[in-house]
Amino acid sequence: MIQLYYRSGSGNQSIAVWPEVDSIYFSNPSGSFVLDYSQDLDRSSGSIDLNLLNTPDSLTPRLVFSLPNKEVPQYSGYYTVTIKEQITENPVWGTESDTWTAADYTWGSGRDVLASRTLDTDRAWVSGSDTPTFTEYSSTDQTGAYTTYHG
Repeated sequence: MIQLYYRSGSGNQSIAVWPEVDSIYFSNPSGSFVLDYSQDLDRSSGSIDLNLLNTPDSLTPRLVFSLPNKEVPQYSGYYTVTIKEQITENPVWGTESDTWTAADYTWGSGRDVLASRTLDTDRAWVSGSDTPTFTEYSSTDQTGAYTTYHG
Protein backbone atom coordinates (compact mmCIF):
# COMPACT_ATOMS: atom_id res chain seq x y z
CA MET A 1 0.00 0.00 0.00
CA ILE A 2 1.21 3.46 -0.92
CA GLN A 3 0.80 6.38 1.52
CA LEU A 4 0.19 9.81 -0.02
CA TYR A 5 -0.27 13.17 1.72
CA TYR A 6 -2.14 16.16 0.33
CA ARG A 7 -0.48 19.51 1.06
CA SER A 8 -1.68 22.69 -0.62
CA GLY A 9 1.73 24.37 -0.61
CA SER A 10 4.84 23.66 -2.60
CA GLY A 11 7.16 20.75 -2.04
CA ASN A 12 7.44 17.13 -3.04
CA GLN A 13 7.02 13.70 -1.51
CA SER A 14 8.47 10.41 -2.62
CA ILE A 15 7.15 6.88 -3.02
CA ALA A 16 8.92 3.59 -3.71
CA VAL A 17 7.40 0.87 -5.89
CA TRP A 18 8.57 -2.59 -6.87
CA PRO A 19 7.21 -2.96 -10.43
CA GLU A 20 5.03 -5.94 -11.29
CA VAL A 21 6.60 -6.30 -14.76
CA ASP A 22 9.89 -8.03 -15.50
CA SER A 23 11.71 -5.00 -16.82
CA ILE A 24 11.30 -1.35 -17.67
CA TYR A 25 12.83 0.54 -20.54
CA PHE A 26 16.12 1.17 -18.75
CA SER A 27 17.92 2.63 -21.75
CA ASN A 28 15.20 5.06 -22.86
CA PRO A 29 16.00 8.55 -21.56
CA SER A 30 12.78 10.00 -22.99
CA GLY A 31 10.53 7.71 -20.94
CA SER A 32 8.16 9.32 -18.47
CA PHE A 33 6.03 7.99 -15.65
CA VAL A 34 2.50 8.80 -14.55
CA LEU A 35 0.35 7.76 -11.58
CA ASP A 36 -3.35 7.37 -12.43
CA TYR A 37 -5.68 7.29 -9.42
CA SER A 38 -9.33 6.49 -8.80
CA GLN A 39 -11.08 7.10 -5.47
CA ASP A 40 -12.73 3.88 -4.27
CA LEU A 41 -15.82 5.59 -2.82
CA ASP A 42 -16.99 8.00 -5.53
CA ARG A 43 -14.75 6.97 -8.48
CA SER A 44 -13.26 10.46 -8.92
CA SER A 45 -10.00 10.13 -10.83
CA GLY A 46 -6.95 11.95 -12.13
CA SER A 47 -3.27 11.67 -13.03
CA ILE A 48 0.00 12.84 -11.51
CA ASP A 49 3.28 13.10 -13.39
CA LEU A 50 6.10 11.30 -11.59
CA ASN A 51 9.81 12.08 -11.55
CA LEU A 52 12.12 9.04 -11.33
CA LEU A 53 14.73 9.64 -8.59
CA ASN A 54 16.87 6.51 -8.88
CA THR A 55 18.47 4.48 -11.67
CA PRO A 56 16.93 1.00 -11.62
CA ASP A 57 18.66 -1.94 -13.25
CA SER A 58 17.85 -5.60 -13.84
CA LEU A 59 19.11 -6.59 -10.36
CA THR A 60 17.40 -3.83 -8.39
CA PRO A 61 14.28 -2.77 -10.30
CA ARG A 62 12.78 -0.82 -7.37
CA LEU A 63 11.51 2.56 -8.54
CA VAL A 64 11.64 5.68 -6.37
CA PHE A 65 9.47 8.54 -7.58
CA SER A 66 8.98 12.14 -6.55
CA LEU A 67 5.62 13.86 -6.96
CA PRO A 68 4.31 17.34 -6.09
CA ASN A 69 2.36 17.59 -2.82
CA LYS A 70 -0.33 19.79 -4.37
CA GLU A 71 -1.09 17.19 -7.10
CA VAL A 72 -2.20 14.54 -4.59
CA PRO A 73 -6.01 14.24 -4.35
CA GLN A 74 -7.46 16.62 -1.78
CA TYR A 75 -9.82 14.12 -0.15
CA SER A 76 -8.83 11.35 2.25
CA GLY A 77 -9.62 7.74 1.57
CA TYR A 78 -8.60 4.63 -0.29
CA TYR A 79 -7.61 4.93 -3.91
CA THR A 80 -6.67 2.47 -6.62
CA VAL A 81 -3.48 3.63 -8.31
CA THR A 82 -1.83 2.54 -11.53
CA ILE A 83 1.73 3.55 -12.34
CA LYS A 84 2.43 3.67 -16.05
CA GLU A 85 5.61 4.06 -18.04
CA GLN A 86 5.19 6.14 -21.17
CA ILE A 87 7.52 6.32 -24.11
CA THR A 88 7.42 9.84 -25.46
CA GLU A 89 8.99 11.75 -28.30
CA ASN A 90 9.71 15.41 -28.66
CA PRO A 91 7.26 17.42 -30.75
CA VAL A 92 8.45 18.28 -34.25
CA TRP A 93 8.29 21.92 -35.27
CA GLY A 94 5.63 22.48 -37.91
CA THR A 95 3.69 19.30 -37.10
CA GLU A 96 2.13 20.43 -33.81
CA SER A 97 -1.44 21.70 -33.84
CA ASP A 98 -1.15 23.64 -30.55
CA THR A 99 -1.03 27.39 -30.87
CA TRP A 100 1.71 29.29 -29.08
CA THR A 101 -0.70 30.68 -26.46
CA ALA A 102 -2.44 27.32 -25.87
CA ALA A 103 0.77 25.35 -25.26
CA ASP A 104 1.22 24.78 -21.52
CA TYR A 105 4.37 22.68 -21.76
CA THR A 106 8.07 23.26 -22.26
CA TRP A 107 9.20 22.77 -25.84
CA GLY A 108 11.32 19.64 -26.09
CA SER A 109 9.73 18.08 -22.99
CA GLY A 110 8.70 14.94 -24.86
CA ARG A 111 4.95 15.19 -24.51
CA ASP A 112 3.82 13.07 -27.50
CA VAL A 113 3.13 9.57 -26.09
CA LEU A 114 4.11 6.76 -28.46
CA ALA A 115 3.51 3.79 -26.15
CA SER A 116 2.40 3.16 -22.60
CA ARG A 117 2.40 0.15 -20.31
CA THR A 118 1.36 -0.54 -16.74
CA LEU A 119 4.22 -1.09 -14.29
CA ASP A 120 2.23 -1.49 -11.09
CA THR A 121 -1.34 -1.49 -9.82
CA ASP A 122 -1.73 -0.92 -6.11
CA ARG A 123 -3.88 0.57 -3.38
CA ALA A 124 -3.13 3.90 -1.78
CA TRP A 125 -4.27 5.70 1.33
CA VAL A 126 -4.48 9.46 0.93
CA SER A 127 -4.39 11.75 3.95
CA GLY A 128 -6.18 14.79 2.61
CA SER A 129 -7.43 18.18 3.72
CA ASP A 130 -10.61 16.64 5.14
CA THR A 131 -8.76 14.46 7.68
CA PRO A 132 -10.34 15.22 11.07
CA THR A 133 -8.32 16.52 13.97
CA PHE A 134 -8.83 14.82 17.30
CA THR A 135 -9.25 16.76 20.52
CA GLU A 136 -8.86 15.40 24.02
CA TYR A 137 -10.93 16.92 26.81
CA SER A 138 -10.35 16.95 30.55
CA SER A 139 -12.82 14.19 31.39
CA THR A 140 -12.79 10.75 29.76
CA ASP A 141 -16.46 10.80 28.68
CA GLN A 142 -16.03 13.79 26.32
CA THR A 143 -13.52 12.30 23.87
CA GLY A 144 -14.94 11.72 20.41
CA ALA A 145 -14.03 11.34 16.78
CA TYR A 146 -15.84 11.63 13.48
CA THR A 147 -15.28 10.69 9.86
CA THR A 148 -16.13 12.96 6.96
CA TYR A 149 -16.71 12.04 3.34
CA HIS A 150 -16.86 14.28 0.33
CA GLY A 151 -19.74 13.88 -2.05
